[in-house]
Amino acid sequence: MSARPFTVTLGRTRLVLRVTLAAIALGAFTAQGGDTADRTPSFDVVTGERFAVTLPSNRTTGYQWQLGRPPDEAVVKLLGVEYRAPDRTVPGMGGSETWTFEAVGTGTATIRLSYVRPWERSAAPGRSSVFEVVVR
Repeated sequence: MSARPFTVTLGRTRLVLRVTLAAIALGAFTAQGGDTADRTPSFDVVTGERFAVTLPSNRTTGYQWQLGRPPDEAVVKLLGVEYRAPDRTVPGMGGSETWTFEAVGTGTATIRLSYVRPWERSAAPGRSSVFEVVVR
C-alpha cells in the first residue's frame, strides 16, 4: 500500500487535499479483512456535481476495482471508470483507476469498491474501500 492510497476530486484543489488527507487518516483503503465500519470517510457534494475517486490498481496482477454493491442511484450515479497505466513502463508496475460519479439527488449514499480478480468469484477481495457521500 502506498503513502497516498487514493484521491477524491471535487473540482477544487483545496477540497481534494482535505478529503484525501481525511480518508488516509481514517483508513478508507484497507487490506483484506480490514474493518472500516467506524472510520469510513464522508464528504459533501451538491446535486449536479461530478466527483471522482482514484485508487491504485495493478492490472498486471489480474486485479481490478468493482462496485461491491451499487450506490443508491437516486442519490449518486456512476458515470464511468478509467484505468490509467503508470507513467513509466516498468514490467509489473501498477497504475490507477478513476471512478467518476455524479450527485443526482439529495440524500446519502455509500460507495463500496472491492479490488478483485473477476474470475475468482468466491474469493474475498484483495482490498476494499468505502466512501460515504452526502448530497445536498
